[in-house]
Amino acid sequence: MSTELPPKVKLQAGYIRLIRIILRPPTVSNAIMEFETRIFASNIEVPYFALSYAWGDPRRVRSIFVDGRRCRIADNLYQFLRRVSWTSTGPACWLWIDALSINQSDDEEKNHQVGIMSRIFGRATAVIAWLGPALRDSDAAMRAMSAPSFQKHQTWGPLLDQAICALCERPYWKRFWVFQELKHAREILLLCGSSYLLWAEFEGCRGAINRLRFRMDSKIPARMIELRTKSMDTSLWGLLEATRDMLCEDPRDRVYALLSIATAGHEGIDVDYGPIVDKEKYLLFHGDNILTTLAHRILRNKHAITPPTSLSAVINDCEFLEEVFGLHGAAMFWYGDTSLPLENWIWPEWTWQKSIPFTAWSDWASVHHHSAVAELLPHASPPPEYLSSSPPYSDDSSEDTSDDDDDPDANLLAFGLQDP
Repeated sequence: MSTELPPKVKLQAGYIRLIRIILRPPTVSNAIMEFETRIFASNIEVPYFALSYAWGDPRRVRSIFVDGRRCRIADNLYQFLRRVSWTSTGPACWLWIDALSINQSDDEEKNHQVGIMSRIFGRATAVIAWLGPALRDSDAAMRAMSAPSFQKHQTWGPLLDQAICALCERPYWKRFWVFQELKHAREILLLCGSSYLLWAEFEGCRGAINRLRFRMDSKIPARMIELRTKSMDTSLWGLLEATRDMLCEDPRDRVYALLSIATAGHEGIDVDYGPIVDKEKYLLFHGDNILTTLAHRILRNKHAITPPTSLSAVINDCEFLEEVFGLHGAAMFWYGDTSLPLENWIWPEWTWQKSIPFTAWSDWASVHHHSAVAELLPHASPPPEYLSSSPPYSDDSSEDTSDDDDDPDANLLAFGLQDP
């Protein structure tokens, strides 16, 4: 969620906005917390901590003062700031917190700040991963994972097994931006309630985490260890597959949060949070919009690295991207005039929803510039008798007695869904 009021000073390219608490005497502990902001050049070495956290329920909000103005923030962030205010002694440290350091209502500022996110988290003295307030046995789990004896033996009893599973299934690990924030960090401090754990200690528990991962709904902690230890496929496509069960509010975050991590397949993709059609429209079948354009760019980049070997593989890739972006089940298969009705290019339901006539593949590849698919078509051409403008079979046909009626592969072949 965004703050109630935008910052007083607009953030220019090449700068970041940091925040720190205005410490109060112990006698005013019930007062609303107050913070001040300051703008720094992003290339200046100023000590600060970057916060990695889940925003939480947007309906649960609390009030703070920033630069003398009241702001409303999510309760989870409020709990972290309260935790910091309790432990602050001496001059308060500078913090970078997305909800307060970026004007969330300014698309230009968001585009720039997201574009330098790797620098923001990479230059921080440390990244604080706020897992949330203490719950159930989280303190016991944090203590056990930092114990030298556990680092050596990687075993504990059933109660601690349950506690570590609960810790690794917290909403924090489902947040999409976690991948980028922790990947670029110099040092990471995991903070849960009043307990903390160094990332090196957490990584030292990878044996136990891998042992328990099949009991967890979330596999993200184990994947984060793999990412930090460089044992993961870091192409954009590989990262999309690894993060497919993570959550974000804007579908574009699924790509933008990975651009600074990806080592291949991200070429030609720029951060753009400009306006798009409303959510209901872009989640339904809708011609050329920013999401389908982005999806086709990713598909072209993927095929440039690994050319498709069959049209079935192309369909699988398109379906994966539809799932990633929450698109309607036919959005990736649109081509030509945006007003072209769906039923004009997908045969009736008695075939298959994705059964594109083979003769349409070349048009689809041309419109979306899929050169790898165009190069595949001559090698995937069906027999000449199937290159017709009408379906090779029909429910109304009682005269066709060819053997192909009993051969499902022949029908798939006719629609370009199976290579000869």
